[in-house]
Amino acid sequence: MNKILFALLCTLSIGFVSSCKEEKKSEYIVIDKKIEKPKKKHTIAQDSVCVKDEVKWGDSEYTVITTRKADKSLPIVVDEAADDKYYGNAVTLRVVRSDGSEAISKRYTKDDFKEYIPKGQYDAYTLLTVSMMGEPENDKLQFVVAVGEPDTDVSDNFVNILMKLSKTGQVTLERLEISEYDDEEESYE
Repeated sequence: MNKILFALLCTLSIGFVSSCKEEKKSEYIVIDKKIEKPKKKHTIAQDSVCVKDEVKWGDSEYTVITTRKADKSLPIVVDEAADDKYYGNAVTLRVVRSDGSEAISKRYTKDDFKEYIPKGQYDAYTLLTVSMMGEPENDKLQFVVAVGEPDTDVSDNFVNILMKLSKTGQVTLERLEISEYDDEEESYE
């Protein structure tokens, strides 16, 4: 029995020694890490907006319809601070008679208000809105036009322009300066 026990111990010790044998180490370190590709930023289109206003203009009733849409044919507007790009906007202004016929239809972009955009801001601005303002004055419809940075939730960089529209379709423009301290509007040409 001593011989069996001795043989068993020898077998175990040989197995132990061979299992402790040092293996060659690789010169390369393998790291299993996934590299995420940067997400491609898409050009942002502002929401389309359509506003209808009923107005008595002279002796007749009219519906004034202003529709803002992103227009992919316009130059891209770049917001460098947020590293975002926006499609430019176009606003269509329609004045419709009570019988449904169109009295006036005009399409506007920021180019129509270029002289009111501060120097160096043209590429960062887009046409934000054309909103009817109250009743006609001196037989002209009045609108407030806002041209500025597309992300107005974060920025107050924009200009307001008073646009007056005659029944013949003639347009006059003047810049509006709105005071932060009172609600009065002053205009400058």
